[in-house]
Amino acid sequence: MLAGLQTVFWFAQRAEQEAEVESAQRFGQQVERLGLDLRIERGLPLHDTRPAKSRVRARIEQVQQQMATAGPSAQGPGHYAIGLGYLALGDNVRARESLDAAWSAGYQTPEVSTNLGLALGRLYRDALLEIDSVGNPAQRDGRRVVVQASLRDPAVRFLRMGDADPDFAIYTASLTDFLEGDLD
Repeated sequence: MLAGLQTVFWFAQRAEQEAEVESAQRFGQQVERLGLDLRIERGLPLHDTRPAKSRVRARIEQVQQQMATAGPSAQGPGHYAIGLGYLALGDNVRARESLDAAWSAGYQTPEVSTNLGLALGRLYRDALLEIDSVGNPAQRDGRRVVVQASLRDPAVRFLRMGDADPDFAIYTASLTDFLEGDLD
């Protein structure tokens, strides 16, 4: 009887893992395609990119709706896909929130780690630009210490975890060096 229950449990666990993989692939393909389209749009001669951005936002909404009906196994992959969409749009705050949610939901792949590190790195860069406008050197130094601990250090940690992804290894190593101030 115990062996039978273990077998049933194993099959249920396997089905949930397969559902998560399927959700990840479906959501990821949808948003990655739109992110690629948006990058291509940005590379074209100067033109209105609002329609392409609208398509990415619409896809994010579709993923959110699909997540609501797909169940718990879709939450991590869904948040990851949404985070990719926000990264493509340049909304680094929402990208971080979505990628954090994917990570917290147990969807802890090298790709999630790399993109979470990227979002944190972009937020760190933005914070440094803001800090540079502070006139008081003591305040500037104090703020720099805070953003290093809250943004830079986690960015480096996530980028290093994402090094397992061979497609991004050189990029993540370079970005990690930049964040750590190693510009050689």
